[in-house]
Amino acid sequence: MSTTSKPGPTPRGERKPVPVRIPMDQYKIYAKLAEERGIPLGSYIVLLLAEAHALDIPSYISDEIQRAENFRTQEELPLAG
Repeated sequence: MSTTSKPGPTPRGERKPVPVRIPMDQYKIYAKLAEERGIPLGSYIVLLLAEAHALDIPSYISDEIQRAENFRTQEELPLAG
């Protein structure tokens, strides 16, 4: 039996879905800000809630932010031709 981990996303731990209705004009702003950070909108909302209440930012969100930052700072390699 193999002990290697399965491919796929890293587990995010136990979470509770909380459906919210965001006014359309505000949704566009939040979606744009999440995209600029390179994270999903749900993660952005959890990030804002954690910051607003001086709570720890969940590690999966920190990981998403780090991956997005790494992607933005990668140098573009010249095309061979």
